Amino acid sequence: MIKSKFNILRDSSGVVLHKNNSTKKKILVESPIIILSLINVAILLFHLIDILYDPMPLNSEEAQYWLWSKHLDWSYYSKPPLIAWMNYLSTMVLGDTVIGIRINSLIVGFILPFINYLLAKHLFKDKRIAFWSTIVLFVLPHYNYIYKVFTTDALLLLFWSANMLFCLYAFQRNKLKYWIFSGIALGLGIISKYVMILWIPIWLLIAKSQKKNLLKMREFYITLFIASLICLPVLLWNVSQDFVGAKHIFGLAGAYKSHGNWQRSIERVFEFLGGQLLCVSPFFLPALAKLYKSWKNKELGKQHTAVTYLLLPLLFVWGFFLILSIQKNEINWTFFAFSSIPILIAYSIVNYFNTKQGMFYIGITALLVFLVMQPKIFDKLGLTALYPPSIDMYSKQAGLDKLGESVTDILEKTDSSPIFIFSDSYQMASSLAFYVNGNPQTYCVNVGRRMNQFDLWPGIEQFENKGYDAIYVTKKPLPAAIVNSADSIRLINIQERIYRSVDVGRKINIYYLKHFNAIAEIDPEQF
Repeated sequence: MIKSKFNILRDSSGVVLHKNNSTKKKILVESPIIILSLINVAILLFHLIDILYDPMPLNSEEAQYWLWSKHLDWSYYSKPPLIAWMNYLSTMVLGDTVIGIRINSLIVGFILPFINYLLAKHLFKDKRIAFWSTIVLFVLPHYNYIYKVFTTDALLLLFWSANMLFCLYAFQRNKLKYWIFSGIALGLGIISKYVMILWIPIWLLIAKSQKKNLLKMREFYITLFIASLICLPVLLWNVSQDFVGAKHIFGLAGAYKSHGNWQRSIERVFEFLGGQLLCVSPFFLPALAKLYKSWKNKELGKQHTAVTYLLLPLLFVWGFFLILSIQKNEINWTFFAFSSIPILIAYSIVNYFNTKQGMFYIGITALLVFLVMQPKIFDKLGLTALYPPSIDMYSKQAGLDKLGESVTDILEKTDSSPIFIFSDSYQMASSLAFYVNGNPQTYCVNVGRRMNQFDLWPGIEQFENKGYDAIYVTKKPLPAAIVNSADSIRLINIQERIYRSVDVGRKINIYYLKHFNAIAEIDPEQF
């Protein structure tokens, strides 16, 4: 079709392009991955600038994983070791800085869209679905969260996605190298976060849906063997530590608690469901609902197998954590299984909705996610009341950098007595280690809390009756065990937590202990 002096073409992504004799135009027509790569680079640069020029303080989990990297080991109390190893490498190059840690998030965030594109393309043999699934990924809340903070969720999502791609290749092409790659991804996923092991029963279900018996395939055992080799040091570490990692997981699942208030349990279930719906984006729910109905009624024809490959992992993980939500739930626990969601949404948009509807859903989701991730915009527009700091997702980590500055000032004004810093919270102790000048080793005393990584390291007992002073930082009233731990104790500062020009509460008390003697710590009974 001739229009003006150009040919109007619609490439396989559904994007309308003008074709002339330019080689660059031809590349864009034939390969939508070029367009997506340019968008991906722009997003990367945006987040890089955001981290360099207006970084939010590390949240307590980021600080904890950074502190682990100063104590390299084969595993840690609550998580496997890969995140600590990554932090060790990145901070060795970029220093103990926010960018030194979050550069890992940028890397993961940059890689994920390419995996998403390839997975969609090879599942459906359709570049339109691959293109739009990657556009959808760019605007989903979980993807933008991964870019903002570096936690085990980022690594788990990366290796879960990679494993889905390699398992697909293994099924489609049945070449040994893809089974090996799958084993590597599975192993790296498990040493990122133990929940990666859920892929094994899911894989068996997927194979059964395709009338394949994995248990009779030699390649399947090769995959498991490779993954087991990668995980072996973690297993041996847990054996040497009386399986504290497993005890922690059971503790999170509520194994050591009674069900208690069933009304609260029901509330947690609905909180889980509501949180998951928000993370998918309510605007994409019609697309997912339409696709699920067609899948359930077996109306997808030859694409039924491909959609099943995406749906089974998602439904399995949602069902698993729905049951766990009776005792406890965190909205981010399921993010690793969200690899399927942008592709499912894109398939539905391409097949059941017109382009304008799809662009509207994408656009409104992108706008809302951007505003939530950049809450200071509300302040600049005088609309703080619409999204107050009290419900802002960043408010919990606000002021931790200023707390470090306050403790640094106290240290600089003390006399020549040796001094150490401790807290009753691993989150606080980890943040202090990062934000106090010189990154001193901090400690976490047990005066009534569950076990954490600090209990596996040398504690404050090494300073007992040796002429040390101490700084104790807490959000709680001073416990009796601390009151009697030194010759004298005084409250020297109540640290306010100011965020977006508002005091968000949760004030922090800073105490100075003169001539520390000893503390009768409590042995942890909960994990």
